[in-house]
Amino acid sequence: MTAETKVILGISATVVHDIVTQDGQVIEDTFDWYAPQFKWRHTYGEVTAWFREAGLEEIRCLPVPVAVRGKRPEAPPRTPAEPARSAARA
Repeated sequence: MTAETKVILGISATVVHDIVTQDGQVIEDTFDWYAPQFKWRHTYGEVTAWFREAGLEEIRCLPVPVAVRGKRPEAPPRTPAEPARSAARA
């Protein structure tokens, strides 16, 4: 987490900087927003269904509560200098 906060739709959220590496290469570099007072508990089934509907591939459940990873099939590989684009999450 960072010390930064952001107000989204009137809700104060903490900014979380997430970097994922694979074989020493950055494959994801995003800023997400976390507002624990408004969290909702979803099931793996709900989240994986959303991923499938969005056309993601290689969907897998991670070993922490309701964490799912998938990738867009048309996404070309990025170089480490190229920042990832992150969609806002409420």
